[in-house]
Amino acid sequence: MVVNKRLILILLFILNTAKSDELSWKGNDFTLYARQMPLAEVLHLLSENYDTAITISPLITATFSGKIPPGPPVDILNNLAAQYDLLTWFDGSMLYVYPASLLKHQVITFNILSTGRFIHYLRSQNILSSPGCEVKEITGTRAVEVSGVPSCLTRISQLASVLDNALIKRKDSAVSVSIYTLKYATAMDT
Repeated sequence: MVVNKRLILILLFILNTAKSDELSWKGNDFTLYARQMPLAEVLHLLSENYDTAITISPLITATFSGKIPPGPPVDILNNLAAQYDLLTWFDGSMLYVYPASLLKHQVITFNILSTGRFIHYLRSQNILSSPGCEVKEITGTRAVEVSGVPSCLTRISQLASVLDNALIKRKDSAVSVSIYTLKYATAMDT
């Protein structure tokens, strides 16, 4: 058990690249007046203004008409998401934007990895965000249910596979030594 804890800590350190941070919005205030501008273009302009990489689903085909007054960028993004029924997820380096209709669910099972430890790891790395990326433990099983945008499901599946396979490999290569005391033998008995 101690070996498994150490292995998980080492793997968590190695997989730290999967960490998702809060968006660091750096840039001037964003203001926009538009008439029949593609929503994808509005989102690109918003992300460019704040120097944030963005991936927008090609299924976002709506148009924007109106005014976006200066304000906190998170509020602007949240207002657009609510108005156009979008889901967003930030993985630490890229902001993903999808139509809410692409929200998917997937069950991931583990052979060795504890579901509680896996969820704790995801939370500690800020990978989860509601509702763009959520994970729930399925009680009484070695499985979790992932709900989120396609990029979230891909990332969570990869992390689960890597961590679980590493524990399996570690378990398979573990060497055990048993020592038995001999009551009626001497060093001469070989």
